[in-house]
Amino acid sequence: QGYVFDKDNANNNVFVAGTTYDKNSEVHQYFKYYFTHATTIVTPDNPKTPADVLPDNPGKNYPSGVAKDDLNKTVTRTINITTPDGKTQTITQKAEFTRSATVDEVTGEVTYGPWSKNVVLESVDVPNIPGYVPSASVPEITVTPNDQDTTINITYKKLDSGKAADQGGNASNGGQSTNGQAAQNGQSGQTQNNAGAQQLPQTGNADNEKGALGLAGAMFAAGLGLGFGSKKKRHEN
Repeated sequence: QGYVFDKDNANNNVFVAGTTYDKNSEVHQYFKYYFTHATTIVTPDNPKTPADVLPDNPGKNYPSGVAKDDLNKTVTRTINITTPDGKTQTITQKAEFTRSATVDEVTGEVTYGPWSKNVVLESVDVPNIPGYVPSASVPEITVTPNDQDTTINITYKKLDSGKAADQGGNASNGGQSTNGQAAQNGQSGQTQNNAGAQQLPQTGNADNEKGALGLAGAMFAAGLGLGFGSKKKRHEN
């Protein structure tokens, strides 16, 4: 019990159906049959417990290690979203993995096959609530059979919009105040420059008028001098 005929052993191929081996009844003939350990495969959809009997070795039961939890595994990601009003929404994502096991019915040794392929858990959209910012996001992840269960707790933090507005207002007002003062200074300087530009031509006109009067007086005096000289010359003649 617990053994099966070894079909893969070349020594067992000497037996061919339809062949007569006992050709001489006076001679004893000896044949060797080769057996091997019987094995049974336990699938994840049909797990076994130590209460179940082995199929090829009724005198023995299945060993431990081939139960449902040994051949099936679930990795869970739990997302708890608590909104500012205190309500909590729970989203559960599961990654399922399976594998088979081979049991040696003689020794009871269990050999596991590989787990099924990795599972991709999709991202979750966290609700957008105006005036609040969530504490975390839920990205897409690839889960392996070696991963453990995870829990993501998401809460909301209120944005300090008033403070942000005050800071923005102060910065803005400060900028406007500085710009306004610079503009006033610029206008004041421009006014002074214009005033100076207007004043300079007026001063120049007065000087020009004085110069013209002086020139006219000089010409008049020269004319008188010529006249007096002519009269004196004629008188002397």
